[in-house]
Amino acid sequence: YPPDQQAQPTQDFSLSTSQATMLSGVSVATVTVSVLPDLTPEITETFWVRIVSASLMDESDRQGSMSDSPRPKNSSLEVAEVHIRPNDEFRGILSFAATLAQDGSLHIEESAGNIVLYVNRTSGNFGEIGANWRLESITSSPADYTPSSGILSYTDGQSVDEIEFRITDDSIPEMATSFRVLLFNPVGGARIGDTELIITIDESDDVHGLFYFAEGSESFSLQEPGENATQPSSANLVVLRTKGMLGEVIISWEVEAAANGDVTPLSGQLVFPENSTSADFEVSLVNDSIPELEVFYQVTLVSATNGGNIAEVRSVAYLYILPNDSPT
Repeated sequence: YPPDQQAQPTQDFSLSTSQATMLSGVSVATVTVSVLPDLTPEITETFWVRIVSASLMDESDRQGSMSDSPRPKNSSLEVAEVHIRPNDEFRGILSFAATLAQDGSLHIEESAGNIVLYVNRTSGNFGEIGANWRLESITSSPADYTPSSGILSYTDGQSVDEIEFRITDDSIPEMATSFRVLLFNPVGGARIGDTELIITIDESDDVHGLFYFAEGSESFSLQEPGENATQPSSANLVVLRTKGMLGEVIISWEVEAAANGDVTPLSGQLVFPENSTSADFEVSLVNDSIPELEVFYQVTLVSATNGGNIAEVRSVAYLYILPNDSPT
């Protein structure tokens, strides 16, 4: 047998006694060998118990010549071969290698594209094994991923294999959906540890709405109120909500701090009930007698609650304030 298939004394087994006593008139004696437990996965291991000598316990019992002394029948054949069966999950246990969120699932983005999941083979890795996998919808659609099934294969000594599939990226606003990855039908003596992994596709495509200033609300020319004013002294800014309409969203806005004393109010909030597509707010110039040159201020959409998103473009509007109170 190869060395890795030979059991080692004191490590794999121990002899409780090195001799057996056979009394007069008795034809059977027992030799006790203890197999020692451990947590190391092992294939079949073998050791041998050999009768190496035999002798009378009391020479006075001898009858006849020395040829009548007890002896092994055949010193090369009087051997008991003992096999310790494979143990401690020697073929391996298959389990997912993934970092889960507090809800117990693996979170991914719809835009993630190809997803690779690693399935570890722990404990032993002796021999060739395999298992099947499939994807099963919970709240997601089967159209959200492809392919939906496959096979894991491990060669002797291999400890990791991969499950690969692709997430479908579309432009449809969707709430978070989930599906499970199932491991089943192990072959080759393997055992499945984790039978399933839950995957959550996070909310996508601005399901709660994308917010920005409407066309025509991106810039205003204003003038302090007075008898000679030719431009309005206030601006009505309209904010649009596109894509998803789910849930109530509150938009916070603010005028830059430099406008303090010239514009009021400097900040506020817009409430968008579910399914509402627009809301507006008004800012006005403060009428004073201070001569001022032309200046402009930015009005910015700062934040959105409940998963709403501020657009990267048209999130800033401009207020152009004309000269007033005879600055020159």
